[in-house]
Amino acid sequence: MPTTPRDITAFGGAAALVVVLFGIAAPATGSTALGVVAGSLGAVSVVVATRLALSRSRVRRERDDALSELRELGVEVEALNALLARPRQQPEDAVDLGRGAFDRVSGLLSERFLAVTLQQRVAAARRRIEPLTLAIFEIDGLEQSTPDEVDRAMAALGETVLSSLRECDIACRLGSALVVSILEATSEHGAVVATERVRGALRRRPAGETLRLSTGIACYPSHALDAPELLARAGRALGLGALGLARSTGLDWVATAPEDVHPE
Repeated sequence: MPTTPRDITAFGGAAALVVVLFGIAAPATGSTALGVVAGSLGAVSVVVATRLALSRSRVRRERDDALSELRELGVEVEALNALLARPRQQPEDAVDLGRGAFDRVSGLLSERFLAVTLQQRVAAARRRIEPLTLAIFEIDGLEQSTPDEVDRAMAALGETVLSSLRECDIACRLGSALVVSILEATSEHGAVVATERVRGALRRRPAGETLRLSTGIACYPSHALDAPELLARAGRALGLGALGLARSTGLDWVATAPEDVHPE
């Protein structure tokens, strides 16, 4: 029969009781041997109690981590359930993608999932002490395009992002021409490699031969320590604010947030 924590607790209590009895008996009998035994059992009981306390603490910590991760996966599970519930017999562009969970044109998660998902992924990265990167993709030159041209460009970008990034990464459409990707356990260098892979794959698509893609990158914790600042820093790197780097350099460019500016 396997030993349970309750058995270990009972053993610790019994050992402590024996120590008390020996401690009482040793002075009464004047036995040095009993004193030595009492001391040894005392040391054993202390070791057992310490290990038991550490074991309980580790179990509680692992349980709390597991519950936290389950909560973080809630949004993604809802999105996956929506994807699995899609009717297969209908054309892709006519499918109601799970009550708005997915963008109809790009096939990526819709904008409403971005804020909560980013908050959860940053919290998970903080708890695991690992980096996290946010990359914002923008197709250049769509300002004067027709709605149909924008849809074709975003469909090509969505397919490219889904096929180029890892399954653990998250991608959401933001606005008319932006895609935001959350890259887990990815440093700045790894993010640059991943975004270049997306850009190269887009160019190889028939619909993407004429498209140019600019990207802004920001990393946790080197550029920002929370989700709103991480999104703002990636946006400024792309050029969505006054400090835009990718746009100021030119179209079809990858820019990372400057490391000499740290969040306060």
